[in-house]
Amino acid sequence: MKPSIIKYISFESRSLKGNPLDDPHIRNIPVYLPPNYDEDQEYPAVYILSGYTSRSQKYLNDSFWDENIQERMDRLILEEDLLPMIVVLPDCVTRFGGAQYLNTVGQGNYEDYLLEVVDFIDSQFSTKADRNFRAIAGHSSGGFGAQRFGMYHP
Repeated sequence: MKPSIIKYISFESRSLKGNPLDDPHIRNIPVYLPPNYDEDQEYPAVYILSGYTSRSQKYLNDSFWDENIQERMDRLILEEDLLPMIVVLPDCVTRFGGAQYLNTVGQGNYEDYLLEVVDFIDSQFSTKADRNFRAIAGHSSGGFGAQRFGMYHP
């Protein structure tokens, strides 16, 4: 069995280029590829948004008391409680801590950025590029962003 991997991909965003805070428009995005990932098979994709003042990479951190996202996904897939899927951890942190996943004059176009990320992930990985096979989730401000995206970008 091939193990899962976390692949860090560099993404250059048109939407964030020249943003008012001069935050980076080139970002590294961690992507979880499930055990036995096969480019000839298509997978659903889940986007997980972090809370304010946090980066999505935190979900990969080691913890004394809990599994990180890779360990949890591996366990749930291997126990057949989840189907294999791709998990995307987009970086939306700003100089002020976060943009609430919105387009704003003061911070930049983070809503548009996330839409760009979805298209980019579909072009780079073997996703089921259909809204019926995508999900978005988040913690704290990321939960707000996920709820808002579900309403405005079903």
